[in-house]
Amino acid sequence: MDLYNFYELMTDEASDIMREYEQGATQMSWSVIPFPRLKKIWEDYARYRIVRDEKGMDRISQKMLKNLARLIASTDFAGHSMRSPAEMYNDHIDPEEPMTNNILFDDLRYGNFFDTQYGPAYSDYGLEPLSKIAVNLITTTNPEQQLQLVDQMLNVVHQRGDLAALFVEGGTDSLNTLAGY
Repeated sequence: MDLYNFYELMTDEASDIMREYEQGATQMSWSVIPFPRLKKIWEDYARYRIVRDEKGMDRISQKMLKNLARLIASTDFAGHSMRSPAEMYNDHIDPEEPMTNNILFDDLRYGNFFDTQYGPAYSDYGLEPLSKIAVNLITTTNPEQQLQLVDQMLNVVHQRGDLAALFVEGGTDSLNTLAGY
């Protein structure tokens, strides 16, 4: 993956979010990294100093990037960024019928659409540090480097307990378990 592909991923996630809403979803769908696989990779790395499950590590890296892209898009849509929700709509949904007001997004925001089964899917403080780390994760294919960069990202979301649940099954409790390795 490169930075262009990551931008494309954010665009795809923005489109998916609006599609879900337009299809009548009452909350945004979200998937997280399965904790047992993450824990196994961490345990192996702590014991052997190598990542034995390279495919698993790559999947975890891709899931971190996908969830970050989705979090960025949903934060924009929720009105918690410099971009207006109307601008997001116009850029990603239907340029032929531009939205000129935020009525739809007030409905989205106050109807709690930006909630997931794991909690609210927007962040006021976590996106900048996550994005800085993601730039390096996007360009590496080395599993040990991926693990270290994912670990840095997990440290960011661990400090912001509400974000931990958006990335790893079990959220903060799972990350507390990993902290022992």
